[in-house]
Amino acid sequence: MIKLVHREFHTTTKKIKFNRMKMFKKFFAFLLLLRQTNFRQQINKILSIVFLLTLVTQIANAQAGEAELPDFNLDGYDWDEYWQTVYEEDNISESGGYIIPSTTETTHTYVSDLWTALDMLNTNYKTYRFDRNGAEECPLFSHHIQGIAYYNGYYYLTRSRKDKPYNEQLLIVDESQAKVVNKMKLDDELHHPSGIQIYDTILVVPFNDRKTNFYSVKDPINPRYLDSIPYKGECAGITEFNGNYLLALFGDRSTITFYLLSSDSLKIIKNLNTEKKIEWKEGNQDKSNWTPYKTWQGTEQHYENMSLIKEQANCSATPRYYLLMYHNDPEAIDVYALSGLDFNNINPPSPPNIQMIRRIEVTTPGLVNSGFRSGGGMYIESPLSLIFFSTRKRIVNRTRINIYK
Repeated sequence: MIKLVHREFHTTTKKIKFNRMKMFKKFFAFLLLLRQTNFRQQINKILSIVFLLTLVTQIANAQAGEAELPDFNLDGYDWDEYWQTVYEEDNISESGGYIIPSTTETTHTYVSDLWTALDMLNTNYKTYRFDRNGAEECPLFSHHIQGIAYYNGYYYLTRSRKDKPYNEQLLIVDESQAKVVNKMKLDDELHHPSGIQIYDTILVVPFNDRKTNFYSVKDPINPRYLDSIPYKGECAGITEFNGNYLLALFGDRSTITFYLLSSDSLKIIKNLNTEKKIEWKEGNQDKSNWTPYKTWQGTEQHYENMSLIKEQANCSATPRYYLLMYHNDPEAIDVYALSGLDFNNINPPSPPNIQMIRRIEVTTPGLVNSGFRSGGGMYIESPLSLIFFSTRKRIVNRTRINIYK
């Protein structure tokens, strides 16, 4: 009889333990879901009180010998990754599920109507994960992802390290295999590659110190070094401009310098001995017509990723140019119209006119921000379709990319 009672007690104990863990997971998953709603603060307060009261009751019962609490084993646990996994398992249909790779062999270099393409954008994220496949993880305060770009079925991620160059400054992810398929060292001296962009088959990689490199991604797994210019940037954008390349380098949080590059050599085109470059300073820009914000960046957070994009309705239409600036406070894409670039009048050059015309806010995966500031970019799927993507700051076993399309 005593053994029977003893067995029943332990059966009950195990059931309490299982239910508590399940409730703990469901509770936080529900909080993650409520984070996307307008009334989440009020609901979270109520649920937090109920949860804490329930937990206090369990502690009291455990102390009285009526039940035992589960061992959560919190030491060294990656709670950020754990709760995100719980959220995705319990809400697989919330954002349309896991994205299926959609490799395309057609490269589009401009949009025909940017406003329409943005109107058609689904701002709810889809999840894509890749295996690091032997690539080094990013320990906290050591190195981190700083840029992301996409070309023909492959993602390219730059990684920055604070102390020295290392052998994995560029990771190449095969979209269909969902794993890293190559790791590259981009420079023997510089250690901080920044925000990147691919135009056609040209990958531009700026460094925070001294120069910007160019690579060909015609062979997607094995990018080939082409050339460099002796100018640094926190992030870069590139597109076509009158038969050549327009390069934008963003630096010092408030300055963008535009360069006209030869489409043949990627060298800065010169007028006599003067390089064709134009500098824009945020402090000198008239912002009275900016919308929806009249302050650079809209918040205190600064941009660290950008894209240049050309809009042209048809072959005979006059092209228009735009800057897409990414940040995560809030998670958004800020759209700026760019005009007045005159590389023929450079003595002295007149600064271009940059006007904020739109902000696209996106949803985020629960407690984890989108990472637009750490790694944000876009891909032109068709003249009326854009795909945006971002990633977390660190490489882990199953690194996520958030995709908006």
